[in-house]
This record gives sequence, structure tokens and C-alpha cells, in this order.
Amino acid sequence: MAWLRRVFNGLRSYSVAAAAPESVVRQTLKPLDSRKTYLVDQYTHLLRSNAVMLILHNPTLLKAENQQLRNDIRKAGGTLTVVRSRVFKATLRGIDHADPASVEAHKEFARAKNPLMDLFDGPSAVVTIPNLDPKAVDKVVSLIDKTRMVVLGGRVDGSQISVSQVQNLRKMPSLEELRAQLAGVLTVLGGAGLVNTLQASSNMLYLTLDQHRKTLEEPENK
Repeated sequence: MAWLRRVFNGLRSYSVAAAAPESVVRQTLKPLDSRKTYLVDQYTHLLRSNAVMLILHNPTLLKAENQQLRNDIRKAGGTLTVVRSRVFKATLRGIDHADPASVEAHKEFARAKNPLMDLFDGPSAVVTIPNLDPKAVDKVVSLIDKTRMVVLGGRVDGSQISVSQVQNLRKMPSLEELRAQLAGVLTVLGGAGLVNTLQASSNMLYLTLDQHRKTLEEPENK
């Protein structure tokens, strides 16, 4: 199986450092076929290929519980991954580099600080969702709430969000619903109706400001 691992690592190396020619050998901090390099590449892929990531405190689950939860989360639109906190922190530290597992990334970002790093303290897991889908987030969090796992925060399109913001995200309509609502508004207000509405709004704003000006000038005229 050693040859299969070498082939897999070669393919993985090229996928992470896609900008480099195939003939260029990656200079990774740990050996290319090491477990740590594999994990950094995996976590890099999770961070870069998903719009939503929920970060969880992960107390020990029974194997049967773990598998059932993975299946339920997959049906809800997400993927549960148990992670090694220290390695995930190292990945976050170098995530702005083309290859976070490289020697160069380690040198350049050795003292970098990512706000998400503080959430990876102790046993951790992440749930990743490819698209910004509030309904999927709601389903996933509902599943998590039934376990001993705890949502500590998350990441949406590269930005950290708090637990309260995760809760707010759950209540938001999907992008498709927002587009449908916008299309409906534009249809109702289409053509001259939209122009008249905009003009009415500007006229109302002018009248309000003009009345406010007159009120301010009244003491001077008395």
C-alpha cells in the first residue's frame, strides 16, 4: 500500500499547490507523506472549499453515536469532521499562504494570529457546508443541540461569526428566497410604478427636511 499512499500524496500535493508546475517538489515543514502534512492539507481544503464552517467542542461520543450524527448531518447538507486542534491552529496560522503546510508558510506566518484559533481548545470538530444555506445551518445546529457537542462559533465566507450570529444565520432566508422576494418587489414596482415610488420617496424626504428647516428658523423670525 506504500505506493498507493505515494500516488495519493502526489495528487494531493498538486491540488493544494495548484499554481506550481507538476515538476516542483513541495517543501513541506513535515515530511510530505506524514500524518501532519496530510491533516494540514485536509483542513486547508475544508477552509477554502466551504462557505460555512461551524466549530464545535467535541466531548467523546460513542462510535455508534458518532456515525449516526455524521449520517444525519450529511442528510442536512453538511459534513462533520473531527479535527486535531493543534494542527488546525497551525493551518489557520498559515491559511493566507498558497501552501499552509510549507516551510515558507511556517517562516512567514510563524507568529500570525487568526481569531478562530481561540475556539480550538481541547477536543474539537467542525461541520462544513459548501454553500451559504441558512436552512442547512438550522438543521445542523438542531442536530448538534441534541448531543453533548457545543457550537462555539463559526466562519462564513472567511469571516468569524459568534454563537449569537450563528443563531441569527439560522433564521435568515436562503439566497434563493431573497432573490425571489426581490424579483417580486421589482415586478410589483416595475416600470413607471418603480419610478413613481422612487420619486415619491425623494419628494417626501424633501418635504420632511424643508419642514425641519422652517421649524429651526421660527425662533429667529419672532
